[in-house]
Amino acid sequence: MRNFLLLTKAQLKMLFRKDASGRSRSTATLMGFIICGAVISVGIAIACGFAGRFFSQYGFVTEMTALILAVDFVLTLVFGTVAILSYLYFSRDNEFMLGLPVGINSVFFSKLAVVYVEEAIVGTLLSLPGLIVLGITAAQLPVFYLMIVLSVLFLPVLALLVGSVISFPLMYIVGFFKNKGAAASVILLLLFAVIMTVYVLVANLAPQAATEPSTPEAMFEAAKNAVRTPLYIIYPVFCLARFGTAGQGLASSPALSMTIDLLIFLGTVALSAAIVVIISSLVYKHTILRQTENSSVTSGGKKEYESSGALKAIVKKDWKELSRNPAFAFQCLAGAVLSPVFVIVMAIITNVRMSDGLEGSELVGVASETVNCIVLCTIVLIMQIMSVTTNICAMTSFTREGKAFIYDKIIPVSYSVQIKAKRLLSLIPAAVSCALSFVAAVVASVIVSGKVDVLSLIGAAVMLPFCALFSADYSLYRDLKKPKLDWVTPKEAVKNFATTGIPTLVGLIFSFLSTAAAVGCGLAFALNGLGGSGAAIGYAAGAVMYFALWLVFRKKLNANATAYYERASI
Repeated sequence: MRNFLLLTKAQLKMLFRKDASGRSRSTATLMGFIICGAVISVGIAIACGFAGRFFSQYGFVTEMTALILAVDFVLTLVFGTVAILSYLYFSRDNEFMLGLPVGINSVFFSKLAVVYVEEAIVGTLLSLPGLIVLGITAAQLPVFYLMIVLSVLFLPVLALLVGSVISFPLMYIVGFFKNKGAAASVILLLLFAVIMTVYVLVANLAPQAATEPSTPEAMFEAAKNAVRTPLYIIYPVFCLARFGTAGQGLASSPALSMTIDLLIFLGTVALSAAIVVIISSLVYKHTILRQTENSSVTSGGKKEYESSGALKAIVKKDWKELSRNPAFAFQCLAGAVLSPVFVIVMAIITNVRMSDGLEGSELVGVASETVNCIVLCTIVLIMQIMSVTTNICAMTSFTREGKAFIYDKIIPVSYSVQIKAKRLLSLIPAAVSCALSFVAAVVASVIVSGKVDVLSLIGAAVMLPFCALFSADYSLYRDLKKPKLDWVTPKEAVKNFATTGIPTLVGLIFSFLSTAAAVGCGLAFALNGLGGSGAAIGYAAGAVMYFALWLVFRKKLNANATAYYERASI
């Protein structure tokens, strides 16, 4: 235990170390994300405050509590697993840590504790205010606040333990490949693509409300049935919510039912911890050592050197560094991989749900155009956010170089060519993702509604390239202006508020502005009987906005590139 505490303390000090100016950049980054999380949590708390009394009246408190806990759990699981791969397996200090005269479990769990601290802070900010407000407005018993404490302490633990269990077979499989980082990146992206697809489909299979619910009680009962189905996938989290709200559980006696639910949750945490302790003591050290080995399968053929231009060479180099690091690959490419999946799944679900709600209506023509407009704008918004405006590949173009950035300043390649290479690398995944998402959107629209709004899709197709160019050059400009080069783990490079947080917020703001313009024009056309292609006008306006912004930041990037390159240092 003493070794574990000493290692954890040392790593936390390293995480929040000060730079040459005496400022803790990790602290500033964490504070930035805390502020963003606080804004989101305030919104959740306000919603819970207004709806808490109604939830209590219609018996929906358990399900609402479980939803908040489930969101916390899933987010911690997804991003925590990426952090585990980054911090526990691909960190630069692994060889040093393994050489210390301490037990392997002390090293493993000290690193896991650092990940826990970061993920628990974010998860607590997202869920805690909403849960407290829900408990007050829904007049819950004191046990509800005990549940909040347990969720803050143990829910991130359970998520990270599950993430650790996932990481063991993942890294074992990766060990058979020569390019272990690239293999880990591909497997991780595919794994979470499958998980998210299955989860959304299971949620869609949940029982739906009646076509015309006659009472609020019927509506809430249908909503409860719809919510419970996906919650059973993470049953221990649902048990924790039932414990805190004294909901109906596995026994007729409320006290006995609450006791069983608490034991199920804590027992799952304890069992997961025991499994991780056993597995980590057996395979963690061996897994880390395998990361420095090559695959046993080697090619016997002779390889010839192929020369290429400077632009192509830099793109290839950056792509290899990106794809071979799971943390970078997941953060930079996850949106491009998941966007087509989300588009086709959400298009089908939304079309089916909304069309069912309009069946039998006297305003089928106008309502149908309205529904198609909203669905199309939602699909384009998903593409815009996941594929383009939150392009972390562009946001971290220079930061990913780390200490190797010094070579960018001395290689015989002009700064303008280097910038072109990084711009190109950031645009390729966005272009592929948008193309696949468009195909998915067209296929989904044809299958579900039997028609496609060609003009609106053309308008979106015109807007997205300018959006991608603006996002790329704006992100490159911000990253080159102040890159974070002194990172130890890839997670430090990616979770940097100045580098990724601010551009993401800016991208979200402009995405919603362009979508609002498209929705407004589309609804104006539909409601006045002018057809359903009004969204094309909104997207044309969005294209003009993004084109103007792109010209501004492209000029700023080119004008300041030399000065920013020369002043950047470790």
